[in-house]
Formats: sequence, structure tokens, C-alpha cells
Amino acid sequence: MDTFVNIKLFFLYLLFLLTFSYFHHLCLLFLNAHLHLSMLKLLRIIIIPYQFYYSFQVLNESVTNYLSNLKF
Repeated sequence: MDTFVNIKLFFLYLLFLLTFSYFHHLCLLFLNAHLHLSMLKLLRIIIIPYQFYYSFQVLNESVTNYLSNLKF
């Protein structure tokens, strides 16, 4: 009888470990997703102004080249 109780406790312990690790994994996934979204927001704050600046520079350069190639 004592061995049977030990086996039941062992399987309950395994079930607890599996459940805990599963929820822990879900929490890590959620936190990683949250951190990932925060990093994407930060990258948007950094990259979008740079893209506007770069596109403005390219536009400015192309307009300057176009105007310099015009013959008046």
C-alpha cells in the first residue's frame, strides 16, 4: 500500500511539474512577445524618422540632379 501511495505521489509530482513548466513556458512566450512588441515600437521610433530623412535626401538629390541637367 505504501508503494502504491508513493507511485501516486510521484505521478502527481510529475503532473505538477509538467503543468508548471507548461504555464511557465506560456508566461515566457507572453513576456517575450511583449518585449518583442516593445522592441518593434522602439525600432519604429528610430527607423521611421530615418526613413523619412533618407527619402528626403534622395528626393533632394534627384531634384538637384534634374535641375542641374536642365538647359535654360
